[in-house]
Amino acid sequence: MKPKYLIPAALLILAAITSGTVLLYRASRGEAEPKGRIQAFFHLYASPSREALDTLLKEFRVFYPGVELSYTIEPYQDLRRSLTERLSGPPLEKDEVLVSILAGKDLDEYSGLYTEAVPWISSAWRLYFDSRRLSELGFGHDDLAALSRRGMESFSETLLEHPDNAEALFNLGSAFYLPWLAWIQHLQIAYSGGESPEGYSPSAWSRGIQAWQTLVDAGCFNPDYRETNFASSQLAVQRGKGLFVLSDGSIYSTYPPRERIHLDSIPFPGSETANWQVGSSFYIGIFTPQRDEDDAAFKIEDLLLDYLFSEGVRQRFLAATGVPLLPRSNENSLREIPSLTQKADDPELQELLKYLE
Repeated sequence: MKPKYLIPAALLILAAITSGTVLLYRASRGEAEPKGRIQAFFHLYASPSREALDTLLKEFRVFYPGVELSYTIEPYQDLRRSLTERLSGPPLEKDEVLVSILAGKDLDEYSGLYTEAVPWISSAWRLYFDSRRLSELGFGHDDLAALSRRGMESFSETLLEHPDNAEALFNLGSAFYLPWLAWIQHLQIAYSGGESPEGYSPSAWSRGIQAWQTLVDAGCFNPDYRETNFASSQLAVQRGKGLFVLSDGSIYSTYPPRERIHLDSIPFPGSETANWQVGSSFYIGIFTPQRDEDDAAFKIEDLLLDYLFSEGVRQRFLAATGVPLLPRSNENSLREIPSLTQKADDPELQELLKYLE
């Protein structure tokens, strides 16, 4: 056998042995082999996360040969399009399950089509920065955290007036109004003692808008913020276009893998003393038809999730990528505040967008 075929052949042999071992183990316990079909839709942007998840899903097929697993791993907008097309297609059969990672707003749109929403990750929005550049300016993590507790005004003034700081203070990608709306929400709550306003009219968010305008007038934001998207604003901290970016944990998916070790974050200025953090919630939606407990779908709907949530699988993914895989809930307790960004298409919010013109 030629050398280039040795590794694929070895993997096939290992897969066959592993599969046989799993089947023998189930047989010894009197367990029937799970059968059914799973279609899975995963939201991941960058390598090596996409490749690592692809490997894990291929292994799942080996462990459960009776389960027909098909899956796509796509950026968010592509995932929404693919899932929408599938849900508008033929009805699900009784042995068929759809599993997908979606934002909470999407689950509202698909209400009635899924039986349960299992929390995936709820990550607080924070100010992320490259520790190398801030260290050059003489700021360590503890220094910045202490400064953030003094509020946004003190935070921005201290860093803007630093003699060695030539960059803009914040990056902002507002091509799709995000994270600009998140900024307004954070500032509004920070200047309202931790309370989120009722409704989404401009008057209800006036404090946030005024605080935003003050930061813009002070030169806190990269002047190119209107042209960049969210991912570009996240990467800008590496490119020296600004010291900080307001982001959730998705920054680890877009930041270059070898650079992730230098990422650090602090709470949004003013949030810690007011005892609040703004959450960005995602869910795993399990879409199944109405069925009895004897149906095949009832037995396999959690099979894939239990596999991905297992400690060994999660540890391998973390070691390969540097980011966590599908934690059931965030590791830090936080007070959830409904995300303004989930309402970005609300007609009332369109009035706010004039401040971006």
